[in-house]
Parts: sequence; structure tokens; C-alpha cells
Amino acid sequence: MMGSRQTEFSSGPLKCCVCRSVRTFMRGTGLPICSNGACLSEYYRLKQMGTPVCLECGVYLNSPRERCERFCSVQCRSQYTTTQLIRDSQSYAAKIQEQIDVKLEQLDCRNDDAAPVIPAIIPHNDYLLSQVSDERLETFRTATFATIQDAFRQHPDVPTELPEEDHGERMHPETVRLVAEACSTCRGWCCRYGADRHAFIDVSTIQRYRVNHPTASAEEILAVFMMYAAGESFQGSCIYQGANGCRLPQPLRSAVCNRFLCDGVRTLIQLGVRSDVPVMCIAAVSGTVVHDVRVLDRVS
Repeated sequence: MMGSRQTEFSSGPLKCCVCRSVRTFMRGTGLPICSNGACLSEYYRLKQMGTPVCLECGVYLNSPRERCERFCSVQCRSQYTTTQLIRDSQSYAAKIQEQIDVKLEQLDCRNDDAAPVIPAIIPHNDYLLSQVSDERLETFRTATFATIQDAFRQHPDVPTELPEEDHGERMHPETVRLVAEACSTCRGWCCRYGADRHAFIDVSTIQRYRVNHPTASAEEILAVFMMYAAGESFQGSCIYQGANGCRLPQPLRSAVCNRFLCDGVRTLIQLGVRSDVPVMCIAAVSGTVVHDVRVLDRVS
């Protein structure tokens, strides 16, 4: 037991399980003890007493603190934790992949080539869908109109240039498509952050609208944003987040909404440009459950 533990897991030099010294092991015993004869006697005594050993390196634990923590050192505890995390991660990935494979078979979309299907893992919104209440609409209306008024007060003249947040490179149309597919499959997990922040609509969002609609009044701008607020929305999420994704057209969304990409979406975009990935798919995962798998067509 002691020897197998050290041989399998220890990344550093093997230690005598009794005196913890790194030295030549006693030949012919198959035991993790050094050539000191006293350690052999002590080894059998400790074993007979059922003395606990370090979970990582297998040496006998001497002090009450070591026996309580089950490790002989901070280094061993750290190494053991890392090993367990790797094992748990591998086990988790295997469970998720197994569910994805089953759903791909149901969709008749398994890849016949040797290359495996590499999914983009995205979160899954478990919130309930319900009709937006009048109270929630009124709260949103009040907050949005206050932001619009701030924009007119801070910038009395009609702007002619887009706000700084809108400068820079635009997304490629194919990237926009992939993002939309991913977010609708996810059902807006990230969008829940927009609930209390009123869809992240800020002065810059209003200024962008004013550039494109220079004659619009504050009331007319409010009417446009409220037009998309009514309907069904996920409880606890952004008011615009409906069953099929965001109801607010992209030109009206805040810079935060237009630019934020979760890790799963970034993976999907990377897969989209790889020629060695014949099948692109999105898997919406919550905990250890794969709720939805969507296979995407490639656009050449």
C-alpha cells in the first residue's frame, strides 16, 4: 500500500515512509523504507497499529495535526488537491461528452470521420419564462427615461459622431451569426446581469441612437426602447431576454451586450475558422446535465 502510493503519485523523490529521508531503499522487501534496519522494525509496528499515512506520498503521519489533516506537508496537500481536481475535471468532461454524443446520435449528426466532434460548451439558463409584469415595465420605463434625459442634458446638441464605445473593428457577419446561435441556445445566462442594470442601457447607448436618428425626441426614443420590452421574459434576467434570444435589435443594444463574449462563444468562434473541425456544435450545460445540443451549418 505504501509503496504503490508513492510509486503512482509522487512527483518528487521517493521517501522512506518512516523516517521520510530520501535514500536508497531496502532491497528485496518491496517496501517504501530506507536501508536503515530500525525503519523496518518501526514500519511493522506502525502498520500493526493502523497508523494513518499521508494521502499523497504515503509516509506515516506522526503528529495529531498531520493525522487530522491526512497530509505530512503543505506541498503534499497541494499536490493531492491538484491531482483530484484533474481527475474530477476529466471525469466531468467524460460525462458531458457522453451526453453530447447521445444527443448527436438522436440528431443523426455524429461525425463519420476519424476526427471527433468538438463542442463549444456554453451555460444554460434555467430561469422560468413569464409575461413581463406591468410593475417591471414601469420600473424599466422610469430608469430608461432617466438615462435618456441624462443624455440630452449632458449633450444638448445632436451628436454627429458615434460614442467611443462604438469605435473599433466590427464583428464579421459569420461571427455575428455564431454568437446569435450560441446565445439563443444558452437562453441568456449572461443576460441575467442586465436585470438590475436595465439592459446596460447608458448615455452612450442613447447617443448612438441619436446619431442615427437626429430628430428624435426623448419621448420618441423611450417609445422605441419600450416597444421591445413587453412580452415574455425570463424571471430574474434582462427584460429583453425572451425564449428566442434578445428581442432588442442589435443596433439598439448597449456596447456591453454587443461586445461581451463568454468563453464558450469564444471557443465556438475559434472552431468556426478551423478547417479540421468538420462538425460544429453547441452544448448548453448546467451542472452535469446537457440540456440542449445544436449543430451548426458551416458558411463557406
